[in-house]
Amino acid sequence: KGWFDPDKIDLKMWDFQHPVIPTDHLSVEDVGRLGAWCMREYYSKPERIHRIFTSNYDEKVKLCVKDFMSNIAKWEANSRVGTSSQ
Repeated sequence: KGWFDPDKIDLKMWDFQHPVIPTDHLSVEDVGRLGAWCMREYYSKPERIHRIFTSNYDEKVKLCVKDFMSNIAKWEANSRVGTSSQ
């Protein structure tokens, strides 16, 4: 459908926290709202977070999870707006 050219994807422009999905029926705001809901659901489970922090995961992974959790409100707000560079 020509949504993007896989040969021209600049991964330096991605943060891997904002939802990126081509869709015919959802607006940027809709996708952002659903992405925010998914993240809230994932990070709101105490047993999941406990399992991450008591696992053998690399400390960098744990640091990323902590950072994301402390910035989730900011991420949610930003996930609902498009960018002009797309």
